[in-house]
Amino acid sequence: MSLRPESDSPVVKSRPGDLALRFISIFGAGIACAAIIGFWRGVSVQCGIHPSYVQYGICPLDSGAVVTYLTLLTLAVLALAVGAVTGKFPRVASIAGATLVVGAFLFPYVFAFADLGVGGLYPGFVLGGMLALGGATGFLESLREDERRRALIESYNWLSMGGALIAFTGALAYWLPQNLSAPTVCYGPAGGLACLPSASPLLPEAFSLGLIALGIGVASPILVPQWPEIGATCTAVSTFAAFIALLDPTLPLVALSLGLGSILAFVGVVPRMLRSYGAERSPTGWPSHPA
Repeated sequence: MSLRPESDSPVVKSRPGDLALRFISIFGAGIACAAIIGFWRGVSVQCGIHPSYVQYGICPLDSGAVVTYLTLLTLAVLALAVGAVTGKFPRVASIAGATLVVGAFLFPYVFAFADLGVGGLYPGFVLGGMLALGGATGFLESLREDERRRALIESYNWLSMGGALIAFTGALAYWLPQNLSAPTVCYGPAGGLACLPSASPLLPEAFSLGLIALGIGVASPILVPQWPEIGATCTAVSTFAAFIALLDPTLPLVALSLGLGSILAFVGVVPRMLRSYGAERSPTGWPSHPA
């Protein structure tokens, strides 16, 4: 008779690649933190310099939309850092990573760094690359659990990216339309002079709020895996919205973002729907697989 105490819970052994993935995740979170600090510093400098042209001279910190945007990215960076350091919360890390990647691509750089970018590259492009690179490491947290809980983790990143694209597109179309509208061209004594894009909303506020709700619904199976039907329904509605936007010649970028987000969401939600259907239709005598 053995005197060794027995435990009902199996001992989970760490894989050799876990340590490397953890290090990459922590390093990526550090890059994202540096990028978001640079964004805050950049908009502060933009607010304090003399405008180069009469069309410029915008202080992003005077815009509640820009402050809200940067605050959201800051919270995502903090969530990514917590997930990377603790090695837990892979779902939260995936959502935070998608938020940072999409936020980096859709950031209104021309609006936020109008004078800083005159005559050269916008410094925000470098910060945006750092933010996207650091945010992408949030997707690695799901890979650490891939072999142990494949049924729950495999589509997290697709859903988070699709939902983030749809939600960000809806928000920017009303509150920060500068990055989703075609730039206008102004002509002055020195010839062609690029002006800021129109700041008028591209969509009514109700439509923008609806797209934000659709993006959240698309990503909902990440936190509520037993209801993939919600994500599938929201994905179908966002696809229809992308088609409607494609018919409007003033909304090509909105249609592109919604269409890409819907494609990513479909890739993530279809396997969950099939798995849920298979669990309900399992043959008699066979154990059903959890949704």
